[in-house]
Amino acid sequence: MYGYNYGGLYQAPPFVNNDPNASMEYWSRSLLQRLTALIDFDGLPEGADGQYAWDKDALKYALYMRGFVAVFNSKTYGVVPQPATLTGYGLQYQPSGVMVATPYFQFERPLKLGIEAELIKLTPDYTGIFDIVTKYAMELKEIDTSIKSAARNSRLGYALVAGSDKAARTMKTIREKIINGDDVIIDEKLLGDKMAPGTPPWFQFDRDLKSSYLLGDLLDARRSTLVDFYREIGVRMLDDKKERMLTAEVDAGNAETFIRSEVWIETLKDSCEKVNAMFGTDITPIINRPDIPNESEADENVY
Repeated sequence: MYGYNYGGLYQAPPFVNNDPNASMEYWSRSLLQRLTALIDFDGLPEGADGQYAWDKDALKYALYMRGFVAVFNSKTYGVVPQPATLTGYGLQYQPSGVMVATPYFQFERPLKLGIEAELIKLTPDYTGIFDIVTKYAMELKEIDTSIKSAARNSRLGYALVAGSDKAARTMKTIREKIINGDDVIIDEKLLGDKMAPGTPPWFQFDRDLKSSYLLGDLLDARRSTLVDFYREIGVRMLDDKKERMLTAEVDAGNAETFIRSEVWIETLKDSCEKVNAMFGTDITPIINRPDIPNESEADENVY
């Protein structure tokens, strides 16, 4: 549905809405790729004798979709990340173990966290963030549908009346021609005997088509939805709703933008430190943000 899925082992939980609509699929892939650029890793294990090279794309995909991977030392592949199921309860009811069952590993019992394995996790609740992608992809899909409808309706603002099935089919054909770009269509078959002389076979909804032209507003709505998505994942965006903003307003907007991404990076740092301490690795998570100067330097309208 959304490109290569690594054997289905990192699939999102069942509550994710996998809409088959082409627009939904497009926006899901587009937003996931934009999200993938947000977080990076340095110091992932490289290929060597007795050590399997970690695939950065697979690791990031697992974290975004499932929220965590189990890391343990294997005889054949060295230190490896694998999809796993959380098991057990600790003193604070946190998971105490992981059950690993993949084509490469089938353990008869759970691995004990902190002793035999550790987790690299993205969120404190051991859940991925693909729900963000799904939410905004669904909204953008609906806006796309409205944009297409508005573009079509802007070409013809009339309700057509047909006196027979044959006339209706003819008028549908004309409608399709107009949608496809034909500007003038003439068809004498639409004139029936039951119509009074001089009566046009149409009724007009609105003579001022410009007043019902919503395409510009819908394009703005799509842009606004993308801005909201970027802000939710921690990318600062300029507010285009105000001509001038106070510094306090800008600071408040920045705080709102960075809250969720700060949770993710802090959770990654904490879990990677545990993995490094147990296995002697040097994995460092990195969050990528555009290099934007201070507001006072970037925009003189901010004061």
